[in-house]
Amino acid sequence: SVNYTFIIQDENGSEIDTSFQIIDQDGNILIPKVFTADGDGLNDFFGVVSLYDLRGKITLFKVFNRSAQKVIDLQNQNSEDAIWDGRQNNKPLPSDVYVYMIEIEYTSGKRELLSGDVTLIR
Repeated sequence: SVNYTFIIQDENGSEIDTSFQIIDQDGNILIPKVFTADGDGLNDFFGVVSLYDLRGKITLFKVFNRSAQKVIDLQNQNSEDAIWDGRQNNKPLPSDVYVYMIEIEYTSGKRELLSGDVTLIR
């Protein structure tokens, strides 16, 4: 990130200053380790959480069960649409540990492949 400070002076010599920070958007994301999908409105979905507005798209979003069967496969989504609700074919899946692969393509052209596991609790 970069900090900038500006001093603005009018024709009478009065000054005000302001500052702002530009934050590099690449890599400022979190991937939850657990979600509940119990319908209470809290932590019901699994997906990328951006610390700032994610500048880019989710080019790949796959989740697999313990038998390596794909339970969700999304491509070229914005981060709000690239989520998993703990279902497969509209049927709730059991509490378990699932494996994910997520690829993000930032507007800078950089791609980041993330993988790991997430626990679904019902």
